[in-house]
Parts: sequence; structure tokens; C-alpha cells
Amino acid sequence: MAEHPEGIKLLLVDDEVGYLEVLSKRLTRRGFKVTTASSGAEAIRALRAWDFDVAVVDLKMEDMTASRCSRCSRGWSPPST
Repeated sequence: MAEHPEGIKLLLVDDEVGYLEVLSKRLTRRGFKVTTASSGAEAIRALRAWDFDVAVVDLKMEDMTASRCSRCSRGWSPPST
């Protein structure tokens, strides 16, 4: 984790709302600017609307996978290997 995360804009995506809330609170206390989404569709809307430094996406959600979510979002794609 960054030594000084203040100001890092993070999108946190998980369809398990309880987990999302706990992790969001912990990351916010550490200085991250956290936006949450509880579905792939919400994540896509957020990714299209705002610029994030980091997106942490649940690999398998009810409405879509993390890879599909990344393909559907504008200007964001997984790193090539």
C-alpha cells in the first residue's frame, strides 16, 4: 500500500454490500477517496463518469465478470501481458 494514499481516487466494486462497506470505511480512514459500486453496471457508469487512479473489482459478480466490466468501460482496459 502507498505510504501516502491521500488523494488517490479508488473505485471499489463488489456485489457483497457488507464487504464493500467494511473495506470502503477502512480505505477511507487510510486516506483514499473511495467510490463504491455494488454491480458491474454501476461500475461501468462510474468509470465512464469519473477518472480513478485505481479500480478494485470483484472477479465474479452476479451481473458480469470483472473482465467484461473492464471491456465495457470507456478508456480503461486491463494491462497487457
